[in-house]
Amino acid sequence: MGKDNIVFHTVIWPSMLIGYGEGGELGAAKGSLHLPDEVVASEFLMFGEEQMSASRGVGVNVRDVLERFDADTIRYYLTAAGPETQDSSFSWPEFVRRNNDELLANWGNLVNRTLTNAYRNFGEIPAAGELTEEDRGVLEGVAAAFDTVGGLIEQSRFRAALAEALRASTLANQYISEQAPWSVIKDDRARAGTILNVGLRCVDSLKVLFTPFLPFSSQTVHGMLGYDDVVAGELEFRDVADDGETHAILTGNYGGWRRGWSSSEPPPGQKLREPTPLFKKLDPV
Repeated sequence: MGKDNIVFHTVIWPSMLIGYGEGGELGAAKGSLHLPDEVVASEFLMFGEEQMSASRGVGVNVRDVLERFDADTIRYYLTAAGPETQDSSFSWPEFVRRNNDELLANWGNLVNRTLTNAYRNFGEIPAAGELTEEDRGVLEGVAAAFDTVGGLIEQSRFRAALAEALRASTLANQYISEQAPWSVIKDDRARAGTILNVGLRCVDSLKVLFTPFLPFSSQTVHGMLGYDDVVAGELEFRDVADDGETHAILTGNYGGWRRGWSSSEPPPGQKLREPTPLFKKLDPV
């Protein structure tokens, strides 16, 4: 929530709940009400130099933006440049820059070149031979990010958590660039397979790290890696009855999600699906 709502949610609303207690026409026999114990708020997201306001027509219409851009691109920008600790400003040039120079050039580039090389040369997750120090180092670096990113999410420090996930992606990108499986395969197919196996394991793990922030593209990566289930994010509207009244709720089939907040390893031999670009390059504003 914005900082202007802090007083209501920390003082006024708890006071109302305390006054309501266990009684009342609607609350009787339903038990005590849980008071807010963790209120997450941010500073203001400005539009240029002005505070966003629907009544004054200052800001960006969500429906209009979603018609032009992928949802995950918008989610990335609002998290990475959001007003978590101080006011920040929505800027179209900065939106384009962060998409092209960070999201696409880092995470999108890693997914594209790793999966493309593996798909064209093996068509499946290649088996790994003996791992080198560099192989183990990048796997350990990506695996270590789960504790860091998870801890930051629990503290509601989403911008820092996303930055750590991107840092882990940078490690994997550097590994792929240095190991250059597209060149190694000319003379040593087995070693190239090991490099791509390690790279795909990194991609599989990073897909999990990015899921809280980029659920739609993470599901796309999940499918390209050959999985058929759901990482997260399949939402549904459902009608529920409560005290004789029926109303619609937004929920999901959470029991069908793939569970686990840890590094992942796709099984060797699992068939890959033809890769497609994960993100689009945007034209300068």
